[in-house]
Amino acid sequence: MAPHPYVTPKHYEGIGQVVVEWARLETAMIRVFGKLLNGNAAEAIVIFWHMAYRDRRDRLINLVLLNHEDPNTALRKEFDTLMTRMEAAYQIRNTAAHSVWTKGKGPDTISPTVIKAKGAPLKISGHNIDKEDFSARRFQKEAEKIERLGKDFREFFSANFGVEFPSIAKDSPD
Repeated sequence: MAPHPYVTPKHYEGIGQVVVEWARLETAMIRVFGKLLNGNAAEAIVIFWHMAYRDRRDRLINLVLLNHEDPNTALRKEFDTLMTRMEAAYQIRNTAAHSVWTKGKGPDTISPTVIKAKGAPLKISGHNIDKEDFSARRFQKEAEKIERLGKDFREFFSANFGVEFPSIAKDSPD
């Protein structure tokens, strides 16, 4: 494969870090489903793995709300904050994973164009809007944010719902 004229190996590394940290977070979500539904991780994988993120997110929210309706409790406030952070992380992950990259305005930056190929006519987003530039360091910082979100997510569900995660016990990957 010929090298990309704008996307450096460090950009690719950062994109990969974002995608991997997001995958770890989604894996933790599947483990939570197993516990909340009184099943196990294998059953949760069968049920939820091929479901789109937003569908999984909605089901997770609904499962938590079944027993924690009051938005003014500490648990709900923490959960709602996690969900807000998760939505922001999802946007970054999708940008990283699904964009066509062009040269950015800044030095050593790239700019995303998201192509949506659903229906006709072909819809291309990213034109006539303010684009963000991404440096390799920005990708690394976003991956670090997602990693921290994953840790907070696991700690929240471990402390409040009794979900067991290997990384909580020995601080290793899921």
